[in-house]
Amino acid sequence: MSEHVFRTYEEAVIRIRYSSWKSRLWTLEVGFYAQRLVFRFHDTLITLGELLAGWKQSSTFPMLLKSHANLKVLDGIKYSVLSKILGAFPDDIRTVSSIELHMDKKHFYTILRAGYLRAERFALLTEEDEVQCIAAAWPKLIQVYSEAGMYAKDSGTRIKRLRFISS
Repeated sequence: MSEHVFRTYEEAVIRIRYSSWKSRLWTLEVGFYAQRLVFRFHDTLITLGELLAGWKQSSTFPMLLKSHANLKVLDGIKYSVLSKILGAFPDDIRTVSSIELHMDKKHFYTILRAGYLRAERFALLTEEDEVQCIAAAWPKLIQVYSEAGMYAKDSGTRIKRLRFISS
């Protein structure tokens, strides 16, 4: 994005939405935990919060600013709970082999990526297929990683309970 000139808030948000930044798991993870997320365009540095606020104020298409209805399935989930799950889930994925799971680990990394995208700051950057993954997988993930089950079972048991989640 550093090669592109910042013209409008909408253009900047669209560039981020379809950029390689959003496609990489590690950058989403950093973005999820960062207190302020700053993007560099050719002519300026700007935070994601400033971009989204500017876009909301200047948008001529209010429909673009509406949250996806399917994201409501996770309304009320505290950031701290989401953070705990996103801290434990990647470790569980790494500790269990694909052979044990009888499925590709990529499936679980897709669910993990969707979890990072669930952060409120990314709501307007989320595509419909990503929303579908969040709506399908995350209620079960929250159930498996609830406080009662978080430490009671080993990582292999937790991840095996997630095998049947469709992405």
